[in-house]
Amino acid sequence: MSTDAAHVHGGLLAVLTADCEAKEIPYQGIPVGTIKKATTGSGAAKKAAMIEAAKRLYPDQEIEDDNQADALCILHTSKSL
Repeated sequence: MSTDAAHVHGGLLAVLTADCEAKEIPYQGIPVGTIKKATTGSGAAKKAAMIEAAKRLYPDQEIEDDNQADALCILHTSKSL
């Protein structure tokens, strides 16, 4: 199962990269630990801490789940790069 997940991840990354290149859209990968540290202060933060960080950083947003919190934390981190 993990091999299949790695293949899917690689395929998605390839499509995303190719699309960005074709459209001349700049892109950059951000390590998960970097995102966690930038938003919570700990590179090993758990989901609950990421949700709390997103709520603190974006109080006008209704955070529905950890996926939305992660997206907002990525947005926050990307602004500081």
